[in-house]
Amino acid sequence: MAEITREEARKNIRDTLRAFSRKVESARNSYDRIPLPGKYIVADYDDPRYSCGILAEEAAKEPSFIDEASSEELARLAEICGQLNKKYSLGVRDMPEGVNVIVNQNGKDDVSKELSQYDINKINTLHPDIRDSVKTMLQNLKKDGVKVEITLALRTYEEQDILFAKGRNDKGEVSDQSKVVTNARGGQSYHNFGLAFDLTVYDKDNKKTWKQDSEEWKKVIAEGKNQGFEAGAEWADFPDLPHFQKTFGLTTKQLRTKKEKDETKNGYVNVK
Repeated sequence: MAEITREEARKNIRDTLRAFSRKVESARNSYDRIPLPGKYIVADYDDPRYSCGILAEEAAKEPSFIDEASSEELARLAEICGQLNKKYSLGVRDMPEGVNVIVNQNGKDDVSKELSQYDINKINTLHPDIRDSVKTMLQNLKKDGVKVEITLALRTYEEQDILFAKGRNDKGEVSDQSKVVTNARGGQSYHNFGLAFDLTVYDKDNKKTWKQDSEEWKKVIAEGKNQGFEAGAEWADFPDLPHFQKTFGLTTKQLRTKKEKDETKNGYVNVK
């Protein structure tokens, strides 16, 4: 495996994304959508509005995220940029396939507990009283070699109502059970109070896995419970594999009442 410095990786990523941005600008409607893995590529969450083209445009304007990326993330981005360079003949020097980003001559970055800025941003939307537990959970999983990402954290009442409407008619009655994703309306989910989050888990081949009996998910569920979270995977009536929550003994009705009475601090309901 080839080794490159952080500066080499950063320069190559910036050069590639800027070159790709120019190509997109000159042929805005003709470039292909390329789902890319990584914390800044929302396309990885099956949202067709985003593409590597949008990433490139944003990176060209504000490339600071490259400086914040861990060595592991830089290696992933560098590899993807190599693919972009070849596919679109961008004229940027190719990165070797399979790179390992080193921090200095004495060794590699210690990323055993380092979280992505994407996950940190998601954690910071959660209720302050669970942030440390979520961070510890993700750090321990990373140290144990399990790759996870937070896909959903805080969700507004309005966003919750949109999800509730999936598979239902205007009266809220189920019209297509296969499309139903939640039974909770706005204010009826712990997500609405920053007390719940959903995870994506990757297998050893760096592919998303939804197999609850996999070693990865077993470790994720066990670690979540160790940190005091309730695992949606263990719900009998409506199992929700990616979901974890901490209720502090409060129902969503009680949380709504507290919010309506403005029993809050910095926008979050008081739970203690």
